[in-house]
Amino acid sequence: MAIKKTVSQIALGLAVVGLGATASAFTNTEVQSNIVRYYSTTGNLTDTDPANFIYVDGTSDDCTPDMSKQCSALFDIGENSPEPNEAPPAGSSYQGSALTGDSPHQQ
Repeated sequence: MAIKKTVSQIALGLAVVGLGATASAFTNTEVQSNIVRYYSTTGNLTDTDPANFIYVDGTSDDCTPDMSKQCSALFDIGENSPEPNEAPPAGSSYQGSALTGDSPHQQ
């Protein structure tokens, strides 16, 4: 009888641990980070407004040296995909200036 009671207690303990692990799997959601480079349309060195940057498809560096201007910056756009010639999507966060210089995308 004692063995049956011990086995029952172990089974119950395992069931409780299993339920706890299952519940934690649903509460630990991570937001995907996606850091993307956008080119400045203003050149303003202190600009962090996503509306003043555009995504340019490709990997080439379109910046020419000029320490007084911001050429490009990095934005975390989460699970979104960058769209060519568009500003970072709503909810994006400025991560910092990537390069200083003149950008051909500045107006």
